[in-house]
Amino acid sequence: PASMQAAYLKPAVLRHHEVPGHFKEVFILSGYRPVSSVAQCVRSIFSWNNETLNVWSHLLGSLAFLSMAVGAVSEFGVSDPAVWPLYLFLLASVLYPLASALAHMFNVLSREARDVCFFIDYAAIAFYGHCATCAYSAYSLPGHMMAPASQLLLLAASTATAIWGVWTSCRTRFMPSRQVLRLSGFVLACLIANLPVLARLAAAAANSDEASLPHWRRQLWLVLAMAFLYLTHLPERLWPGAFDIVGHSHQLFHLAGCMGTADQIAALRFDLRDRRPLLTSPPPWLPMLVSAGLVAACACGIVLRYSLRVRRLAAAGGGGGCGKKRSD
Repeated sequence: PASMQAAYLKPAVLRHHEVPGHFKEVFILSGYRPVSSVAQCVRSIFSWNNETLNVWSHLLGSLAFLSMAVGAVSEFGVSDPAVWPLYLFLLASVLYPLASALAHMFNVLSREARDVCFFIDYAAIAFYGHCATCAYSAYSLPGHMMAPASQLLLLAASTATAIWGVWTSCRTRFMPSRQVLRLSGFVLACLIANLPVLARLAAAAANSDEASLPHWRRQLWLVLAMAFLYLTHLPERLWPGAFDIVGHSHQLFHLAGCMGTADQIAALRFDLRDRRPLLTSPPPWLPMLVSAGLVAACACGIVLRYSLRVRRLAAAGGGGGCGKKRSD
């Protein structure tokens, strides 16, 4: 029948009072998808709902970063070990928005799947943050810190904070009040990565002609904007329901994140090209690779642990995470 075909082609959307608490987002009143199959989740990104732009902003971001990676390979080649930390970061830059897009696409498969989707999202963000630190330590430290000892110390601190960030983020999905705690896990990792860049910016002369510095400055402002959007839920806090489909804080958060990553890539390429005399040769790429592998392995272990916990809670009749409104 025509009505069934129409329903197949255009998935229904629901109001906030029609979905369980676990699926609700604060100050978002409409545009919710019902619990769906895999095929329905895929089809839903081609119709308007409150996740459509969350998915597309990061899918397109992932493709843009892949294009930038291809451009970097064309410019620098692959034989020089000095470029490998950049490629590690570019790999993570392609993966984290892809993981986020898939999480937002498939988070209505079930209550349990929603938690698992975002566990994977948190792991990808932590891996990306650590790979950013690897690249920062290779190309972007202040001149007096561009030495193996400083690089290894930064890598060790980043490894610990990245693993802490994944654990904290996954754990907070089982808490009723989680935003500040979840953000704190990633803020610590972000501070570890960006402190050397902040020191470099503070030491740079106002008239410095280093091509990377404007990108570093803008990237830091975008990080602050992301934290502001995540914590305040503006603008939808002021006008609930007005930005359900287009313009709510999480969409702006995605946009700021992609813009910040683009600035990171541009700044790192400039630093690799322009600061060659300062770079350690070769960079400590083996410790970088080992630490990135350790972060990835620990993140996968944490995701597995909490995914099994979600499954046990579901089997016991307790559902997945917390049942109140949430911000993922």
